[in-house]
Amino acid sequence: MDKVVDEVGEENVVQVVIDNESSFKAAGMLLMEKRKHLFWSPCAAHCIDLMLEDIGSMKQIKETLDQAKMIT
Repeated sequence: MDKVVDEVGEENVVQVVIDNESSFKAAGMLLMEKRKHLFWSPCAAHCIDLMLEDIGSMKQIKETLDQAKMIT
């Protein structure tokens, strides 16, 4: 990420949006330490996807989803 910031110019970057994987989180934290004016945040769409996967794996919800899939 640091190289990309250099390529596009540090003055052109305010925030970096990354995946939620722990290695990306660590890289985002390191980037913020080095470049104090930059912020990083996890991808909201990825967070929502992970939450929906967890909700969909709950027994009652999974049964309802399975029934809905048979109808459609």
